[in-house]
Amino acid sequence: MDRRLGTPEILVVIGGCVFIVMLFVSAVFEADIRWLHFFQAWMYVAAIALTLRGNRWGYFIGVSAAGLSVEELQTVAAHSFYTNKPVVVAEAGELGNPDALIVRAFTQSGYISFLTVGGKENRAWPIRKGLTAWEAAGTIHTDMQKGFIRAEIIGYDEFIHAGGEAQAKRAGKQRLETKQYLMQDYDLANFRFNK
Repeated sequence: MDRRLGTPEILVVIGGCVFIVMLFVSAVFEADIRWLHFFQAWMYVAAIALTLRGNRWGYFIGVSAAGLSVEELQTVAAHSFYTNKPVVVAEAGELGNPDALIVRAFTQSGYISFLTVGGKENRAWPIRKGLTAWEAAGTIHTDMQKGFIRAEIIGYDEFIHAGGEAQAKRAGKQRLETKQYLMQDYDLANFRFNK
């Protein structure tokens, strides 16, 4: 077994330390820290990478159950009261294509992404499935959530079909949504808010 620390191990150590510090800050100052879900997803991805490298810590973290016997999987299922997090089992074909495994683990963990585009920075923001536009704005910055006016949304398929953001706007594919709009996977979002 390789005992050297590689990128996945370092991600687990750093992510775990930051997660613990943020939990402490949240508990002491009673702060509403929305980044906890981001670090949780970070740990999922790092654990999958560990598993793909053959490191047993990936199994311990419980994100990927690749290589577990039927009896071990039944044991995990029988003790589900310890965690309500999903266990994603790597299929044989996914071991050669870790990207597909990571996307599937991300999706089965209950996350989706929405996109922000503009200027120098284009980003995908991970959020829990079922969040409203108002809550999604808060993942970017709490000031955006507090002063939320509306969300300008372009569906991903419409964005790709039109050939870009400007073309989708010209084609009338951009729609104005209120706070109650449920974000869809890969929505292209621009949030209008009071400062």
